[in-house]
Amino acid sequence: QATVAQTAMLQHHVAVAKNSSASDMGIALPCSKRQRPDLSGPDDEAASARQKSTRASGDPLWKRLSESDESMLRGDGRAHVALEDGRFVTVLRAGSELRAVDAICYHAGGPLGIGDIEEAGDPDRLCLKCPWHHYLVDLKSGVKWYQALEKDSTGRLVPAGWKASAAPVQRVHDVEEREDGIYVRRRLDGECQSDRWAHREDCFRSLEEQARQHRGGARGVTLASADGRLDGRPSRSGQTLAALRGKVRPTVPLAQK
Repeated sequence: QATVAQTAMLQHHVAVAKNSSASDMGIALPCSKRQRPDLSGPDDEAASARQKSTRASGDPLWKRLSESDESMLRGDGRAHVALEDGRFVTVLRAGSELRAVDAICYHAGGPLGIGDIEEAGDPDRLCLKCPWHHYLVDLKSGVKWYQALEKDSTGRLVPAGWKASAAPVQRVHDVEEREDGIYVRRRLDGECQSDRWAHREDCFRSLEEQARQHRGGARGVTLASADGRLDGRPSRSGQTLAALRGKVRPTVPLAQK
């Protein structure tokens, strides 16, 4: 009788085991085989919107700008945005074309994205001029343009024309204007000096604050000293440095009584 009872009990345990899931018996399964809880919320709605944007663009690296940023660009302003990896980029119109460039200057973390647009000796060389140290960064290639000097036959330094850095110093990115909006795509090929500043949120917040102060976009900059301190007085684009050098009368007095 004891043997019959033990056999019946064993058969019962086998039947229970067959009808039980592995998780019921305390066995851990991979995440892919477990039912995941529904943790949806506002962040998931934003992620869903990003996924829709990605599907619309056909490429996961393309990011569509917000409607407010698109409106700024259509009004000759500038859009300062954070891409998916946290990189801060400025999108603007240079002539008739849209350009995208790392917003923070490669040299010392200055607010390059709000700088004047100037030519580097040629109408086709449109550059952003950093408000801090006045470096010219080519909006198309990312190289730095500068006016070189060389020694003449007497040993004196004389102008040697415009020269470009051997390699890009500021990372530039792809930008497209489509029927359904404006899209930006990161370009991360090779190394670039601006990479060390590209994710600095403190530098970007400072840039945004300065942009809010003047809202000049491509048409104006806020007068700033080399260390980036602002005096809050806007000046027309292209005249800031000339006014400081005394070449033209400033449209807004540099010092008010």
